[in-house]
Amino acid sequence: MAQRFSIRFLSFRKAFFMSLFMSLGLTFGTLGYAQTQIPLSLDKSIRQFVSKHPTMAGLKVDIEYIDSKIKLPNCAGPIDVALPARVRPWGRVNLQLRCQTGKGWFISLPIKVLVFGEYVLTTKFINSGYRISPADVRIIEGDLSSLPDDVVRSINEATGRQAVRAIQAGSYISLNNLKEPSVIKVGDRVRVQVIGAGFQATGEGIAQSSGSINEIIKVKLPDGQVLQGTISSPGAVEINVN
Repeated sequence: MAQRFSIRFLSFRKAFFMSLFMSLGLTFGTLGYAQTQIPLSLDKSIRQFVSKHPTMAGLKVDIEYIDSKIKLPNCAGPIDVALPARVRPWGRVNLQLRCQTGKGWFISLPIKVLVFGEYVLTTKFINSGYRISPADVRIIEGDLSSLPDDVVRSINEATGRQAVRAIQAGSYISLNNLKEPSVIKVGDRVRVQVIGAGFQATGEGIAQSSGSINEIIKVKLPDGQVLQGTISSPGAVEINVN
């Protein structure tokens, strides 16, 4: 009787622990499975390769392996790690793993690269045309790989620029959403340099539109002509004629 009770107790204890492991999403054979498929030496090589990419300067980097079912064949020598040309290792990318010893093999390994650094958030609602001051933004640190490439990453990048569209409070800012403030306004007297085939002439004109450096505006010349030109510096416009 005691032996039968002991067997039943052991079976119950085994079933209890099996149930516990399954409730945690684990099994005895697959604990840490996603990590054990990548040899430690290769994992180190991958992390070094990604962290030394030119776009990672001054940033913190972490890597997640996406497909835990990938099993790498044996390789008697080192495994080369590479990226397709002109691919930036941010977010989800496919690394190129190549073994060049023996028969050799090639595998595309999907990974997710988390890139942590500072970027700017607005502290209030920003209206279109509003000129941003340091008090309007703050710096936080987060995953840059989930943000646009042109996200503003310093307060100096945003300060003094104008919003080209409304930006909600607590939002990141893209450089595409900002422009330099106007250095010429409608009605301003401007210096004009007219450049044509084999000649140059200088004079004055009246701005018919507003703009910042490198933007195109209209200028009215003394003879009444209205031409388009590019703002080359504050108060100066360059007009090219054919």
